[in-house]
Order: sequence, then C-alpha cells, then structure tokens
Amino acid sequence: MLSLSFLFYTYLESVMPLFSIAILLFLSSFTPHAFANNDPVPTEKFIGKASCANCHQQQFNDWQNSHHDLAMQPVNKDTVLGDFNQAKFSFHSTTAEFYRKNEQYFVKTQNEKGVLTEYKILYTFGFTPLQQYLVDFGQGKLQALSIAWDSRPKTEGGQRWYHLQADQGEIPFDDMLHWTGSYFNWNSRCAECHSTGFEKNFDDEKLIYNSTWTDIDVACESCHGAGKDHQTWAKNGASIKQNNGLINLAPKGLWQIIPDRNTAKFTPNKNHKKSLQLDTCAHCHSRRSTLTENYLGKKFDESHHLQLLDENIYHSDGQIQDEDYVYGSFIQSKMYHEGVVCSNCHEPHSLKLRAPDNAVCTQCHKREVFDTPKHHQHDMTNTGAQCVNCHMPETTYMGVDPRRDHSLRIPRPDLSKKLGLPNACNTCHQEQSIDWAVKQVESWYPTSQKRMTHFAKTLYAGRKQWATGHDLLNKLAHDTTQASIVKASALSLLTQYPTQETLNTAIASLKNTDSKIQRSALGMIEMLPAEQAYQHLAPLLDVSNSYSNKAIRMEVARVLAAVPLNQLPKVQAQQLANAQNDYIVSQLVNNDTANSHQNLALFYAKQGKIAKAEQLYKKALSINTQFVPAMVNLADLYRQIGKDGQATALLFNAVKVMPENAMAQFALGLQQVRQKNMIVAIKHLQIAAALSPNLPYYHYVYAVALDTNNETEKAVVVLENSLRVNPNNQQLISSLISYYQKLGNMKKVQFYMKQYQQ
Repeated sequence: MLSLSFLFYTYLESVMPLFSIAILLFLSSFTPHAFANNDPVPTEKFIGKASCANCHQQQFNDWQNSHHDLAMQPVNKDTVLGDFNQAKFSFHSTTAEFYRKNEQYFVKTQNEKGVLTEYKILYTFGFTPLQQYLVDFGQGKLQALSIAWDSRPKTEGGQRWYHLQADQGEIPFDDMLHWTGSYFNWNSRCAECHSTGFEKNFDDEKLIYNSTWTDIDVACESCHGAGKDHQTWAKNGASIKQNNGLINLAPKGLWQIIPDRNTAKFTPNKNHKKSLQLDTCAHCHSRRSTLTENYLGKKFDESHHLQLLDENIYHSDGQIQDEDYVYGSFIQSKMYHEGVVCSNCHEPHSLKLRAPDNAVCTQCHKREVFDTPKHHQHDMTNTGAQCVNCHMPETTYMGVDPRRDHSLRIPRPDLSKKLGLPNACNTCHQEQSIDWAVKQVESWYPTSQKRMTHFAKTLYAGRKQWATGHDLLNKLAHDTTQASIVKASALSLLTQYPTQETLNTAIASLKNTDSKIQRSALGMIEMLPAEQAYQHLAPLLDVSNSYSNKAIRMEVARVLAAVPLNQLPKVQAQQLANAQNDYIVSQLVNNDTANSHQNLALFYAKQGKIAKAEQLYKKALSINTQFVPAMVNLADLYRQIGKDGQATALLFNAVKVMPENAMAQFALGLQQVRQKNMIVAIKHLQIAAALSPNLPYYHYVYAVALDTNNETEKAVVVLENSLRVNPNNQQLISSLISYYQKLGNMKKVQFYMKQYQQ
C-alpha cells in the first residue's frame, strides 16, 4: 500500500490543476447593468441600439420585448412585475418585505451579518417565467436578490414570491451562496452576458467596481459587434465589396427539401467557415470560463474554455443535469455536425421559434415520415406527439424555469435501466417502470440501430473509476465518430489511469485542432516532470502550427510554469514568455474572483516565486474569505517554506468556519498525518469521507490512515461501505485485496480478485 506521506503530496499535486480551472458560473439567467446612473457610457466603437434602429427598424421592432430586450430594465411601474405593496416573504430565518416609497422600490431583508437592512432596488432582471431584482450594495456592486417573483399565471402556480434556493435548506448569512455573496454579484457573474459594451473595471486593491456599459440589455452590438465601423461603412456608400464592419452571423448554408430524401439536404455557403453565428451565441449560451474581455468576433475556443461532460453537470450520456445554457449540449448533436445553427430554428431578433410546434422540425424533417403516429407512437393530440418532448426533454432550473436539452437525442430507456439515467419516456410516464419503457421502445422499433453502444457506459465507468474504464476511455478518446466534447471528456477522465497507453493517447491528442481535446490531453502531460512535458508541448507554443491557438498556448504556459526560460533557446524562450504573459492577462480578466488570484498564485509558486504566490493567495481570500482551495494551497505553501504552524492554524480555521466542507476536512486530515497526529488526522478524514459518499478517494485515504494506525479491520469496513456506493471502483477493490491478505482472509481475497478482473 502507498504511504500516507506519498498520498499527501499526490493529493496536492492532483488537486492543484483542478483548483486552477476557473469556477464556472451558474447564475446566467440574471440580467445586469452598470449603475452609477441610468445613462449609457459611450466607448470608442460602440454606438448604441438607437443608432442601429435608424437604419434597421424592422429588426429593431422584432427585437423589442424579446428576452434579450427585457433582460434588464430600470425599475418603474411598467417594468416591475412583483408585488411591492408591503408584501412579506420568509424562508427559514430570512425575511423580506417589498414596498414602494415615492415611486421608488425597496426591499428590507437581512444583510451579510443577518441584520435587517433597507435596500433600494435599481433594476429588474428578466420577465418570464420569473423576475429578479438588483439592489445597490455600495462600492459599485449590484447584487441580485435570491428571492424572486414567479411571473407565471396564478393558474400555473405563479404570481408569488419564492426563494431560488428553496431545495437547499437554510443558507447562512455569511455564505458565498447567500444573496449578498460573490455568486449573486452582478458585476462578476451576470453583466458580461446581460448588458452590451460592458467593462467591469474592478479595483482589486480597493475591492470596488466602476463598471460601465453602453446598453442596459442584450442589444444589437452584443451579437453583431461594435457598430462604429459599420456606421462608417454605411455612410461611405455601403459597398458590398468591402467589409461591412460587423461580425459574420450568416447561417452556414441552405437547407432544401428534396423529394427522395426524408431530411433536407444541406448546401454550405461559399464562406461558411467564416460564419461566427454559433461562436457568437456560445459566448453566452454556454457554461464556460472567459479568457479575454474582447471576444466579440472571435472563435469560441479562442476566447473561452467550455465545461466538459463532467459529473453533476451532465449525466454520463451527455444529458443536462445542472444548467449548461445550451452550447455544450448542442455540439453533441447530429444537427450540429450536419450544419444546423441557432437561426435555423430561432428567429435571431425576436428569439421566437421559426414555426409553431412540430412545424419548426418539419422545416427539414419530412412531415409525412416524422410527424405521424407511425413514427412517434402517440395520438396527434397528445403531448407525446410533440417532437421536443421526446428529443429535447425539459429540466427545470431556478424553481420555475424549464430548459430543453439541445443535444436532440433519441430516448434510451435501456440506458436508464443499466446506468440509472433519466429518459424522456419515463419523464412523462412517471407511473410506468423503466422496464415498461424499454419494452415499448423495443416493440416499436425492433430493427433500430439506435440502441447501439453508447458512450454513456464509458463515461460512467471512468467516473466510477472502474477497472474497465482504462480501456473504454482510451478507445473513446480515439473514436473519430464521436463529438469533440465527448472525446475531450474521455481524455479528462483518463488522468485517473496514468499508464503508458494513456500517455500515448494524450500525446497523440495534442495535435488535434480542437482545443477542448488538446486541453484535456494536457491533464495527463501535466503529470510529467516539467522538462519532459516541455518536449511534448513545445510545438503548441509555435504560433505557426495549425493546431495551435492562443487559448491552448495559455494553458501550456500554465503547465510549463516551472520551466526556466534561461535554459531554453532564445526563440523558444520568447514563445513561452509570450504565452505566460497572455496567461497572466487572461486571469486578470476575472480579477474580482478568488479563483483568478489563486490560479496566478499556483503559477508563481511553480516558478519558485513564493512571496508573490503567498500575496496572491491572501488576495484570493480577501475577495472570498470562504474559498477553501486557496486555504488548502496556501497551507501547502507554508509547509514548503517551513511554516507548519501557520499551515495548521489556517486549516483548523477552515474547518471551524466551514465544518461541512469536505475539502477542508480532508486537507486538515492529511496535514495532521504529516504531523503524525494520527488520532486527529483520522477524525477529520472520517468527517471528509462521511460528507462525500460519492467520492471514493476520500474513503480510500481514510482507510489507509486507519490501517497505518493498526486499525485494518475498521479500514476494510470503510472500504466495503464505500464500495456499495461506488461499485467496481478499482482503487477500493485493490485496497480490499491488500488488506484482506494482511488479515489472512483468503476467501475475501479471492472474492475481490474476481471483482477486480471483471
């Protein structure tokens, strides 16, 4: 078995890359604006929606009253939908009263210290199916209330105040998930995608914002780009031979119904590769981290890192679990790979569907083949006859907001039976069993090839760390028929299986032109010594290589932070230095988040710049006092420089402030192992394991600690209990084999040997 000291260092090395990934945002349905006054702040290139309307009146009219238009508005009697007639609401120990004074709108609710405070409401957020409200929080901050107005009709359960986190229990007043915390801050979490021409302008020394914008909502220039050059082009004759100054948002081609085809034929436009429609929509309609402020007109993968199909975000078959905002789902779909873009289904200005109900689908899918009971097996008057109810099932977020899955998949109740995944059939027919749904589908489509092997089992095996995951994931990573996000997700999971075969897979993937795949491959390369990693990654730093782009060069710079520039040839040293500078700049884009400063701290720590790293960890904790990853890594930094006392104090304070944070408990447990305080170590490792039943690594380390403390019998109980929750986990099984050998129980050894070999 591995020693606990080895486990401690391995843990820190393994979590550092994880911690350096920017925290992905989850409040994208908010709607923001800069607020010192209600006047737009002009910038050099943005001209404002009123200027666009002078020439594009029809498009402007279509856009008005759309979700983009009503994303955010100043509060007044025409924009506020909620009840502000001394309406009262309570949720656990939180209370709120909504009222008006002299045509102004206010709320009285608890602040971050739990003290009832009056706040002036400045803006509305959205309009249907819910409306949120933004308050002036001082220091340039706008905060979104976590109590929202359900704007649905009363007959649908609406016209009421409700709490967005009703399913999470009580939120402590000082928690970052409280409405006063960082996750409900408009400037940081919302404004980028709910205003136009936004500039954050955060002062990370004074911790204040001076944010500005040009339009309060999602206006013309949010999608088409800044309009000044286009305006000049129009005034100078509007020659079609010249660049019109706007982003190319044209569809990629033309879809035509052909008599002998069941689906429309796609003919790409001459310049279809230059269309940035999908990229432009994806900049906001995705779960992602942002790398640059000026991303309009750029390819998505050059300006953002997309969330992969990770556990708790997506089900293992790629269905949405947590909110993904569409793009991560859509690029899994056959539609995407055939050339479909957003405007094929949605009118780009009103955002309405191109046609009602199934007619939007029968634009391309022959009506007499697909819009018939012979295909969907439902009466035409039944909701089951609607294409979207089978192929785009809904998941409800924020309590009342149903969002459709855009991966446009075929219902697979057979996968539900094998892997516990949701399926469209049982989502509607909740009174029926999964076996019933499986039999129905098999009887309707007995010869269908759609029940072929699915990547779901592979990702599931990887997530659970099954022994079979190694081969399955390697195979999936090489599968050219799969979507890039699927292959990238497989590569990401392969870091749990560090073998030569996996390393070879990662090395081969570095030359893929899709940066999602390249970025996932870096996870394996990052495990190598810096000098060895450089040999594989150096070509990616060369801007002349077709498979290199700025976003991936920045990630390479992070991985190679420990490589001394003075030991490289001049040209290569300059390439790495340029990429490192770009990486630093990219982190400062989000300098109002704790994670950005921690990322830089990790970067400088690798370079041996300890004082700079310590300063940045402290900066991260000044922005978010509860940011456990920074506490853990700062504690490890103190360990490296011999300040064990400060490391211990930091981690004990972390578990005191956040006793239910498993990461903090686990880090303290490992730190106490180093101090040889096994009783204290075991206590905190036990708590971490109890808080994380689905994280078998915590249970494994807890068991190792027990065995080290001559409590092997307890260790096997811990491992077997964890194995019931995490079946087929190779690490748990191999540990049980080892411990039962130690205990002399050969019957159990043989039992688990059989499991390990399956």
